[in-house]
Amino acid sequence: MSHYSNSPYWRAYNSRNMTEDTEYENNLEKWNPNKTYYADSTITYNGKVYEAKWWTKGDIPNEKVANPWETPWKLIK
Repeated sequence: MSHYSNSPYWRAYNSRNMTEDTEYENNLEKWNPNKTYYADSTITYNGKVYEAKWWTKGDIPNEKVANPWETPWKLIK
């Protein structure tokens, strides 16, 4: 029995979506600790995509916090 991921149709679909995702991420700005970001700003940091929840400057996107509301960044992808 063949798994659907082995299907040429699935591979073509998945390849196209991966290409679109990569192009999207390549067009995003890399996080800069000296820049001010406002709510809904989207950046990349260490290969992941983050969105600012509010005004922030210098807050590291993947910094460990005890509670999710303590960070100005939301992991998107």
